[in-house]
Parts: sequence; C-alpha cells; structure tokens
Amino acid sequence: MIKKNLIFLGLGKNQIRYIKQVNRKKNFIIGLDKNNKNKSYVDFFIKHSIHNDNIKNIQDKLKRFNIEQIIYRSSGPTILLAYALEKFYHKKRIDISLAKSIYSKANFCNFLKKNNFNFIKYKFKKNLKDNNFNKLKVLKPDSPLIGKKNIYIAKSFKKFEFNKCLKNSHNNKLIISDFIAGRDINAFFKKDKNKKIKLISNFEEINIISGNKIKENKIISPVKDINANTLNKINKTCVRLIKKFNNYYGLISITCRLTDLNKVIPYEINVGLSGDNFADKYYPKAYKKNLYIIELKTLIKNYI
Repeated sequence: MIKKNLIFLGLGKNQIRYIKQVNRKKNFIIGLDKNNKNKSYVDFFIKHSIHNDNIKNIQDKLKRFNIEQIIYRSSGPTILLAYALEKFYHKKRIDISLAKSIYSKANFCNFLKKNNFNFIKYKFKKNLKDNNFNKLKVLKPDSPLIGKKNIYIAKSFKKFEFNKCLKNSHNNKLIISDFIAGRDINAFFKKDKNKKIKLISNFEEINIISGNKIKENKIISPVKDINANTLNKINKTCVRLIKKFNNYYGLISITCRLTDLNKVIPYEINVGLSGDNFADKYYPKAYKKNLYIIELKTLIKNYI
C-alpha cells in the first residue's frame, strides 16, 4: 500500500493531538517546526519556522515528496506558509485572498468592503499622536501572533500598551477602530470538495475585560438566548462569504459582531480547527463528536 504524504505545520502540543488522530498505516507524516523536540511524532522532520513563508532553503527536502495534503491548525502568520507550500505543490485549496484575510485584520476588512459585506472601519495606528478620543476605541495587532493577546479598549492609550500590542503583531502594524457594542457569534462550517457547505455549530465568545484590556474569553456552545431568525441571518451571511473562496474545502469559521440593532458584521475568519479549546473541549462536550476526524475526513480521500 502506498502511503499518502501529509505535511503538518507546527509540532506543538495541540498539533501533536492532531497527528495522533491520523491513520499512520495509510499516511506518512512530514512535520515542519523550528523546534525539533517533538520530531519523534512524525516520519520526516524539516526544521523551519511556521511563521516564515520563505521556503527557498527547504525546497530540496520538499521535492522528495508528492503531497496529498498540507494540514494547518495554527492561526495567524502560519497561513502564509500554508499558502506558499500549496503554491509549491501546485495546489489551490487556500487562495491568496483567503490567506491574506486570515493573516491581516485590515486585509479582511478590505475584502469585506470590496465584496459588499458589512465591516468594521479601521485606521492603521503608527504612533501615539492624536491619542485621545471622545468615544471608545479598540487598539489591536493587525496580524496577531497570539489570539486576543494585548488588545485594548479605551478612549486613550499609553505608550506601554501601544508597544505591547505592537509586539504581538507579526507584520508590525496596529489598527484602531470604533468599539461596537454587541455579541460575538462564531459560525463553524465544513465545506467539502464538491463545494457543499454544512453548518457544524455556532458558538458565542464572551470576552472578559479587566480595566481596558481583554484578559480572557469564554466560549458558550450551543449559543443561548438568541432568536432563530437572527442566528439564521448570521449563518447565511457566513455562507455567502465562504462561497467567495471557491477552491477552499475543509473546516472554516467566521466570527461576527451582532450589534444591538441586529446588524451582522464579520470581523475574523479562520480555517481548520480554529481555537484550540473549541476542538478539544467545548465541541466534543456539547456534541459528542470529534472535530479532528471531521476535518481529516474532509481533507484526505479514503481517510478511514
């Protein structure tokens, strides 16, 4: 039996959980990471940072393999490496518009505007001039390295907050936008190779703010206390958006701000398993299903 070659980006603890779900009799696993401490979990290890999309120095190693799938879990900058590898192997699952939308908040806003979706207006914040505002603003990394780390909500920002936020942005850009009150509702879908889109679940993300900073977040799934028509409106918006990425298949999630006037504003998009806690804790508890297996069945032909 000829094994399928799979590239996994990153060998951190959450990615190892993913690798353990793979049928090793049918698949040969190639792992990319700057740290080799978990290389024993893969069949072939390539030392390379998953935040570096320049693959010139590893192309000789990559040429050895015909790749069935590039499996991506991490958020943020890793999507650029996933896109570069797919381009190298002449695959088109993740196109440049999707990659840029995941990587940069500003790029996603621009994509939403271009395609006639609601969006949250933003400006790039280059320094601390004009730092006092007459209403609440949100200061956040344009390309966050770690989720919602160092996001600030205030009418003015201090230099140390600006610098902390900047350190969490891979592209060294910060954006500032109006604070829009409402609920954060996520729609999680599976899109198969035949372009059929199926809702996996909705969940609500509740951000806990301490002072003027988001300290942590809580996930509620299924979503509670929401009108069925409103939830349907959110999901229809997300499906319309997913259809814009014609070649993509796999799991995909979109987070929307539902305003007090029931306006739906998408503001974040991810592919794959998205937040670690959702796949590992919330989804299996609420639905008694394995999200890893759902993703792998979608990505790999004859997975079982």
